[in-house]
Amino acid sequence: MHFATQDGKPLANAEVRVFAPGRPDHPVLTGRTDAQGKFEFPANENGFWSAEARTSQEVARVMVRVGGEEERQKPLSPYWAFGALGLMLVVAAALRILRARTLRPRK
Repeated sequence: MHFATQDGKPLANAEVRVFAPGRPDHPVLTGRTDAQGKFEFPANENGFWSAEARTSQEVARVMVRVGGEEERQKPLSPYWAFGALGLMLVVAAALRILRARTLRPRK
């Protein structure tokens, strides 16, 4: 992760505290950013991790979502899209037929 000030300058040599998912009160890891404001940590648990970097003048917070392949949403199948379009076509045709019957002149 990369920590920076509001104007985009790196938060160099800042004290970092990392919090695991579901444990926002107890840091699981501490350390310092490098000269470019970067800090790396191993995330061994899926979920939202948070980290906080502090200097004497600035505080920066970051949230990172960590998840495996099984947690990613799969894209919508094109068959569902074609099915929905087909259903809309059938409904539109049925409404058109009903409208034509109601507008037909009576004998």
